[in-house]
Amino acid sequence: MSAGPSPPDFQLAPQSISSLTDRELVQYLNRRGPVDAAVTDEYYRRVIPLFRSTLGVHWHTGFHLPARAAIGPDDQTRMIDVVIDSIGLQAGSRVLDVGCGIGGTLIWLARSRGIHAVGLTPVEEQRLIGQQLIAQHDASGRAQIVLGHADRLPFPDESFDAVLFFESACHFPDRAAFFREAMRVLRRGGGLAGEDWTACEGLSLDRQHRLIQPIERTWSIRALGTARQYCMQMTEAGFGRVMPIDLRSESNLRRAFMADRSQQVELMSMISACTDPLEQLVLEGFLRLGQALAENAFTITRYSAHKPA
Repeated sequence: MSAGPSPPDFQLAPQSISSLTDRELVQYLNRRGPVDAAVTDEYYRRVIPLFRSTLGVHWHTGFHLPARAAIGPDDQTRMIDVVIDSIGLQAGSRVLDVGCGIGGTLIWLARSRGIHAVGLTPVEEQRLIGQQLIAQHDASGRAQIVLGHADRLPFPDESFDAVLFFESACHFPDRAAFFREAMRVLRRGGGLAGEDWTACEGLSLDRQHRLIQPIERTWSIRALGTARQYCMQMTEAGFGRVMPIDLRSESNLRRAFMADRSQQVELMSMISACTDPLEQLVLEGFLRLGQALAENAFTITRYSAHKPA
């Protein structure tokens, strides 16, 4: 199922992207070829209302326990705790969350864990909304959001105790550059931790085309990496004690995504009835994630690593 017919390849000048209608932006994402970083930024500017209504302030998957009947914000904050506890993050630490969205993780770190949290986003509207939320939750003294890009972090060397990422690195045009930058801004002995969407290892070209490329198209991702590729890039950047964990082994991912056939049929009906092109694309994106997870082509991997002391 597609959010519209795939037009022929075409290029856009960055200054013209904001002038596209929602339908034209979706048509651009449906084209063949790698997505442009400026288009990704524009897409994640426009879907802010949709994400706030479906995901709340935490724009990432939850850590789901089998016994829980309902999915909610507690699952998402549990994921934050699992990730930061993997590197032993302590109260009073100075932390950078790269790709922070509207700052939900920053607020949680500041208020619940006593951490000084700085977020980075390339989208000005996300930054403005995030700063408002930080003020509303009385976290201004411990949290802030800065505008910038992951491959050139606007911070001095050795200025953070930890660098975090929550389902954001999959969107970075140059993940290897991000890991090098993370190494640069970390203090010696500091930790890198996060969780991200990944393609499973050893997929055939047919499964890549049928299951992974639709995820990349609907979520404006240049190319999903594998856990092995992430670990290799972390190691090449200089990180040690690199540890990947497939979340299928410790969290009920099927609860997070619509992996059951009955759920997918219901979602397809919603997509067919939807008339808003961006909302239709987001719904299709959820469908594609569930289909790929059900066929063991997609997963979420969490990572921990350290800068040598």
